[in-house]
Amino acid sequence: MYWQRRYIRENETFTRNSTYRLDLPDTGLLGSILLKIVGTQVSDYTLARELWRIIDHLTDVQVILNGSHPCKDLTGYQAQALNWMDQGVMPNTKWNQYGTCEHHEYILINFGRHLMDPGMGLDLSMFDNIQLRLTNTATSSYYGSDFTISSLAYFKEEGGGFPLGYIKSEQFKSWSAAQNTWE
Repeated sequence: MYWQRRYIRENETFTRNSTYRLDLPDTGLLGSILLKIVGTQVSDYTLARELWRIIDHLTDVQVILNGSHPCKDLTGYQAQALNWMDQGVMPNTKWNQYGTCEHHEYILINFGRHLMDPGMGLDLSMFDNIQLRLTNTATSSYYGSDFTISSLAYFKEEGGGFPLGYIKSEQFKSWSAAQNTWE
């Protein structure tokens, strides 16, 4: 058994304030997807705003199976927290708060317990229409141009499939702002 890394897409445009959709391959044993999102901020906009990283604008990170079944359904913050819990380190990102500079955001989506988990992952041949969806809320007030996105997939080669299946990660319950109700 060995792991092979393959770029699914490289330096594609990820339009501001939109949803990026990427159809994943029809076959293969997928262990993880590493996303790299790059954007150039508007000069010194971070000095007076709390939303200054790309991850602050990622509202949905989703992997949808069979066109409607969510396998992963998280916010950017939750995906980053899972990365830290699975790997034991924060993603290697590049954030700056001054001038006009590039921001690099990395998000690792694991379908197993960690990167290159031999027992768990996603067998793509078991599903139809597998799609990665990312939604951002960034506008031209924050970033001077659209983002670019690259997706690097980790595929398990040889040695059979994943005997334990895959890990589904989603929001159990989301809470809205304070209201006059009980739950």
